[in-house]
Amino acid sequence: ELDEVIFNQATIDLSLQTLGDHMLSVRAADETDNTTTQAVAFENTVTFDSLRNNLNHYFSLGLIKKKEDVKHIRAFLRYFEKLEEIINRLEQMTYFPSHAKERLTRHLHKKLSHVQAEFEKYLSKRVAKGMIAPEARDRIVEAVAMLVQ
Repeated sequence: ELDEVIFNQATIDLSLQTLGDHMLSVRAADETDNTTTQAVAFENTVTFDSLRNNLNHYFSLGLIKKKEDVKHIRAFLRYFEKLEEIINRLEQMTYFPSHAKERLTRHLHKKLSHVQAEFEKYLSKRVAKGMIAPEARDRIVEAVAMLVQ
């Protein structure tokens, strides 16, 4: 079982699973019906690199139909990653006046939220056109929400 749902495949594609905590339980029985169960908890996490790899995987599975969409999504991810780096560096600067740092950080977070909303609109339009599968869009949106804060 994966998260209390019967799962009878040999592998788990974590790129298609929600982020966060999961529980995998394995039940084994011998010929005389002696059974034992072993469970393991794990956390499904994401990085920008793993999300980029997932995009290639989604393309290979046919969940993203066009390579151009993969490239476009990657461009958004580069933007998000760079802006996150700038915000983090700014927050660590001790010599920058605090009131100016707060204003600039707030502005950058607003910009990040705006572009994130545009990104989600783009993905939804591509889903509506049948170019991106809803499950791929959901995993991408979830990952970006986790990475961009």
